[in-house]
Amino acid sequence: MASILVADDSFVERVTIERILLTNGHHIYKAGNGGEAITILRENEIDILITDIFMPEVDGVELIMKTRKINKRIGIIAISGGGRLIKDLSYLEYAKQLGAVFSFRKPIDGKVLLGAIRHLAESLVSA
Repeated sequence: MASILVADDSFVERVTIERILLTNGHHIYKAGNGGEAITILRENEIDILITDIFMPEVDGVELIMKTRKINKRIGIIAISGGGRLIKDLSYLEYAKQLGAVFSFRKPIDGKVLLGAIRHLAESLVSA
């Protein structure tokens, strides 16, 4: 199973995602902001990062860019309740341009999230 870091400033969102992932056998790390997530990424072998876009200290966009410098192979899933960077570009679309493989609006459907994680985990094995 995958080693997954969940970075979200919403306690409820972190717990919800954690429950979904733990019941499917994944090893979970949790961060309440991007700064904590960077520390965890530097100190642990993480396969997949699930990051909120809007967080204190280091937001999800910056976290994605820093993650790619720390670990180019990590699978990244961006999540957000919404928001637009500019008129025709949402933050979730921008996150994908920066290296997120998947992006989802909150609240996340557990089956969809698990499908994305399964895809990323298979990609890691075949790489």
